[in-house]
Amino acid sequence: MESRTREIFNESILLERNAAEFYWLLMNHFHEDAAFWGNLKSEEEHHAGILNSGMEDFIKKGYFPVESLEPDLVQVQKTNSVIEEFMRIYKQTPPALEDAYKIALMLEGSSVEHYFRLSLDFSPAKASIIGILRSITENEMNHAKRVADRYMQSMHSAKQKKELKKSEHVNSAVEAKAAD
Repeated sequence: MESRTREIFNESILLERNAAEFYWLLMNHFHEDAAFWGNLKSEEEHHAGILNSGMEDFIKKGYFPVESLEPDLVQVQKTNSVIEEFMRIYKQTPPALEDAYKIALMLEGSSVEHYFRLSLDFSPAKASIIGILRSITENEMNHAKRVADRYMQSMHSAKQKKELKKSEHVNSAVEAKAAD
């Protein structure tokens, strides 16, 4: 059972590290949003560190109902596989900004669900792990909200730029016609 718990922790840590690497790719591709993606990257690295440093203590104390987390482990493994495939592709062909936001939202949504499930069904004696997992969950929900907000701003801004460009094109055409 301890090895299964360790596997759940390791897969969770990998999820956080994969998220950090994904955000690093986005940070280096979308220079205008580098600070945004860089902050998410740093926070994901921090989450991985928290899980990694607490893993041994939590495993020794038997704080996880491994049986109830079995389906979650499979889902986290799938999420890790998906994000690793996206990164493999994006290292060769960077994503469109809209696609980057959609993948980030999927990633953050799966992280929130995962940590929420980890924090369920614990006794009061296990409050320290619950506090840590809920803290990570709140951060991940914050990430999802920040990504969604930035996505909406970006799409609104892109629409405005497109309309401005169209307007400039029309104005140029009108001016050219008036000059004739």
